[in-house]
Amino acid sequence: MELTTATALLIKPNFPFIQWVKSVHKGGEFEEDIVEIVKEKSREEGHLYVIEEGIDTEEVDSFLEDRCLRFLEMELALWQIDPELWPAHKPYDLFRKWFSVVVLEYVIRPIPIPE
Repeated sequence: MELTTATALLIKPNFPFIQWVKSVHKGGEFEEDIVEIVKEKSREEGHLYVIEEGIDTEEVDSFLEDRCLRFLEMELALWQIDPELWPAHKPYDLFRKWFSVVVLEYVIRPIPIPE
């Protein structure tokens, strides 16, 4: 078995994102459940995105600035599928305010070698 490496970003929501989720689900049937899920699960665990191209901690800001709209849209869509209800701010500023990012520089993936 051979090993390859990649980089991963662990994206965790901050308090302003939790407040937004709460606001878009206010008065809904599952309002309390959704807010609790975001607070407990997402804040503790976040979402892991494996990036094929290697980036290190010094490059993360420029990497995110170039691709933050994609990450922001994925995170928003997990909690509200209607883009009309998404905030209309500058994507990078909003992303950095609403999410914390941890860079995992070495994600090891085993690759099976054909026999």
